[in-house]
Amino acid sequence: MAQTNDPKINPRRKSVLQKRYDSTAIWTIPNIISFARLIGTFVLIGIAVAELRFWFVGIYAVLGISDWVDGVYARWMNQRSELGAKLDTVADAFLNVTLMIGILILCPETLQKEFVWFLIAVSSYLAAVSLGLWKYRRVTAYHTYAAKITHGLVWIAAIFLLLQWSVWPLRVAAFAATITNLETIAITCSLEKWQADVPSLFSVSRLRTSTADQEDIVEDKLPEGEAT
Repeated sequence: MAQTNDPKINPRRKSVLQKRYDSTAIWTIPNIISFARLIGTFVLIGIAVAELRFWFVGIYAVLGISDWVDGVYARWMNQRSELGAKLDTVADAFLNVTLMIGILILCPETLQKEFVWFLIAVSSYLAAVSLGLWKYRRVTAYHTYAAKITHGLVWIAAIFLLLQWSVWPLRVAAFAATITNLETIAITCSLEKWQADVPSLFSVSRLRTSTADQEDIVEDKLPEGEAT
């Protein structure tokens, strides 16, 4: 995590971080919630192996809601941070993988019938993650509007699927996930440097302009010889 009071950080980068993030603290409530969600995924795997379907659904539902809670709390209490954005992304990725493992164990027949939908969504997700790792050497953390909507759809679809109510929410969620992953790929192709919390593809040019303006202002204020 970048500390804005570190003298080694480029002053222009420091200014941008201060504008984009509210906190540099590690043990904030949102970060603790994200970390708890990450730990909870390992508990879910054990529950899935034990084939405790209703326990799996209940705990997954709580962990899914926590993803919404930590974001809202971070914005409300001004505790957004670069570490928080990264931790939230990692926790979400682990939760999605755990969900796939749970479905594979608890609903193998449904997974086989709906394999094409899973394949398209998962393939586009892996492509988006791989591109980010190749270009930035780290996982992207855009948290787009589309991703937030998709997370909600996946949450609903998982509950319907695991309780064997209907597969249609799954198909809708898979389609939405594919569109979201394609947008993520487009954003990664458009951004020169890694950046967290990019609302949408349409906001990329505005964010680039805003970042450049902030850096120019800081550079103008730096004593001669300190600007880089």
